[in-house]
Order: sequence, then structure tokens, then C-alpha cells
Amino acid sequence: MKTKIIVLFLFLSTSAFSQKKVYGFSGGINSKGDQIDVETGYKLNRHLTISLNYRFQTIRTGGYYGDSNKDYKWWIDDIDLLNFLLTPSVRFSLPILKENNRFWSLYIEPGIMIQPLTYEVFDVVYQATQKPYKGQTVWTDRAKGDFKLARFYWQNKFAIQCGSRAGAGGIFVGFELSNQDVYSKRRSVIVDGVSLDEHLPSKTKLYNSIFIGLRGYL
Repeated sequence: MKTKIIVLFLFLSTSAFSQKKVYGFSGGINSKGDQIDVETGYKLNRHLTISLNYRFQTIRTGGYYGDSNKDYKWWIDDIDLLNFLLTPSVRFSLPILKENNRFWSLYIEPGIMIQPLTYEVFDVVYQATQKPYKGQTVWTDRAKGDFKLARFYWQNKFAIQCGSRAGAGGIFVGFELSNQDVYSKRRSVIVDGVSLDEHLPSKTKLYNSIFIGLRGYL
């Protein structure tokens, strides 16, 4: 079994370096935020491509506020959460139409989403409302989440691509599904005894987005 895996790895590696390089850029939106992907990879043949996506994902959180019944109140300045993800994937393409100098294809692209930066740190702003804090009315403190080496999710893309028959590149648009918890970095954060998880939307089984982008070959 190990020998077969090594042979397959060597075959893919050799094929990758002997075929076209792939590069791409795409942007996506969903009900919770936006994302930008930068793609690099290798097109092994007309049906199979291996790639690695670098994703920067901005999620809207809406801000958080503390208990107003205390001698002070607190709030979090930033209202956006930034996630960075790496996604190795395999793309299976199926040509469906040729016209003039263009061709159309459908593809499915399963992958693994890796979130390597899981440690969340940000400022919390406090403001005193009465004594004994009268001499110091506004100050800040740092809030931190739990550290994990990485988080892993699955992902699948479904898209249609229109490209030139010369193979120089094309434009694509599609739909993405994953089981990513986009708020995972902040669920473990506790500020003044208040868990931010109570202020966040509950975990969903499926996270989805739509995207559009450009892809080229060298």
C-alpha cells in the first residue's frame, strides 16, 4: 500500500512540473461577509487540476457591548473578523460546449480548508460611569481567545468556466459549500466574565458563498 501511495505521489509531482501552471484570483460574498482567493497550481490535463488557494475572509460581527448596570461599560471597537485559510484542492473539469474561439466547462472542486491562525487578540474599550473611576474615564484592555495549532474543514466548489480555445485563461463563476465555522476564533473569548459566544450566531452545518474570478495558464 505504501509503495502505491509513493508511486502515485511521484506521478502527480512529475506531471505537475511537466504541465501548465495555473494562477487565479476570485472574490466571493455571502450573508456573513466577503472573501478574496489567490490560486496557484498545476493543470495536469484537460480534466484534472491540483491547486492551493490562499483566502482572506472578512466576517461582519456587529460589535459587542458589556453589562450597563456595572460601574463601567465596555465595548469592542472592531466589528470585523479576519480569517486566513489555506485550501489544497483537486479540480475535475468537464467540457460541455465549444463555440468560435471559446469553450465552456463545468467543474467540481473538493478541498480541505486549513485555518492556521486561530489565536484571536483585540482591544476592549472601557468607560467609567461613576466613582471610584472618576479620574480615569476611558481605558483599554486586551482580550484573547484559546490557542489551537490549526482548524480543519471540508469544502466543495461547483462552477462554470468560459475560456479561450488557445488555453490562455478564462472567467469562472460558481457556488461553494463548506462546514467552516467562520466565528470559531472568537467563540472562546471571554471579556469581563461575558462569553462572546453568547453574542455570536450559532454554528451552522453548512456555510455557503457565491464567487466570480479569473484564471490563467502558463
